[in-house]
Amino acid sequence: MRYGFPLLLDLLGCQQPTEDGMSFVVISMDTFRADHLGALDASGRSLTPNLDALAAESVVFSRAFAQSNETLFSHTALLTGQNPSRWGELSYFSYRLPPDAPTLAAVLSRAGYQTEAVVAGGHLSPGFGLTVGFQRYQSMQEFSGFQETVPRAGERLAALAEGDRPFLMFVHGYDTHSPYIKPGVLFQPDTPDYQGEMRALSRNPLTVERIYGETYYPDFQPAGVLGEETRSDQDTEVSSALARYAEDHPGQSLSADDLAFLQGAYDAAVRSADFFVGVLLSDLERLGLAERTVVVVLSDHGEELLEHGFFNHRFSLHDESLHVPLLIRVPGQDASVVSDPVALTDVMPTLLSLADVAAPAALAPALWAGTDPDRLVFSESMRGEQSWRSRDGRLIARDASVSWLGGEDGAVLSEAAEAVLRDALSASQQAP
Repeated sequence: MRYGFPLLLDLLGCQQPTEDGMSFVVISMDTFRADHLGALDASGRSLTPNLDALAAESVVFSRAFAQSNETLFSHTALLTGQNPSRWGELSYFSYRLPPDAPTLAAVLSRAGYQTEAVVAGGHLSPGFGLTVGFQRYQSMQEFSGFQETVPRAGERLAALAEGDRPFLMFVHGYDTHSPYIKPGVLFQPDTPDYQGEMRALSRNPLTVERIYGETYYPDFQPAGVLGEETRSDQDTEVSSALARYAEDHPGQSLSADDLAFLQGAYDAAVRSADFFVGVLLSDLERLGLAERTVVVVLSDHGEELLEHGFFNHRFSLHDESLHVPLLIRVPGQDASVVSDPVALTDVMPTLLSLADVAAPAALAPALWAGTDPDRLVFSESMRGEQSWRSRDGRLIARDASVSWLGGEDGAVLSEAAEAVLRDALSASQQAP
């Protein structure tokens, strides 16, 4: 059911913090595709029962889009409320958030909040600067998942429950990031009879980096993909180092069973993420925090599952890489679904609004101050692409040249909808 924003304003916009202040738990499920929220497995069961239950109590933004297809840059947008290029060139070699950046954590900390984060290392490691404003920032084993971060976050929530200050707790895990296969026996693909080569190879995070189309290139070395090579003039539109490699090198064709196993491995990773989100939500209930804590669940980007030739997310700005779940549960308020386009940069001003804390002037209005159905959501990549997403479709460009333009599910855009997207590209080229 979709409620209009006048009602949403009544439900949320007038919500005032409690005497002790409204607390926040923000959960980032790295690489989680929006279309897997509530998706069914082969037996007809939901992959995400815990998230489904949360959605039934939340404002669900069904058209939320990330500002980048890379973990570091997308989380920077989330935590600062501004596009990632505002803070520098999108390069892992040089990108660092400055220590005076007005992050969500910094603004809430100045307002008297306790601010903590438990992250899974990798591209959220402290060296990239996302620690700004967090009074405690725990980075766990590199590229680990909620199996590591959720228990530690639960411990910290227990400590915070003993205090009298409102808090921000940010929790992150790479559960749906490659390699999709998770340790243990609980979250394995729904292909128990599969005994092919991918069963062993899929535990290597580089395996999916070596798949293009339905072919596996075992000798391809993707080490340079994250480096400056990705900004090369030879790298056009949706091409990649792997696509170029495939032109001149033989590969190993993958069978239907191989592909089903890999797809099923991603589904199993979704189950893993959902399970641990459920654990954290149970912790909030057990500690008596649920009634005074806003819960936000989102992802930094999605994942292509061969729709455009790759098992990956960094090679394009298509919806599979940028359409993300966004759920906000406010204690005591009714659920709704909002289908207007929104951005991860909207999360910071929205939470500051609930905290009754003034947001930096550069930020967008809080989500329940009203949304624009004609809004264009901007995204950008380390490879130099830019995109604009409307309610009707997406335009992707590089160096002012349109590389992809289309509507929902590949539909042809109307002339009016196409003109809006092309005008946005033109305006970006004229900007100083």
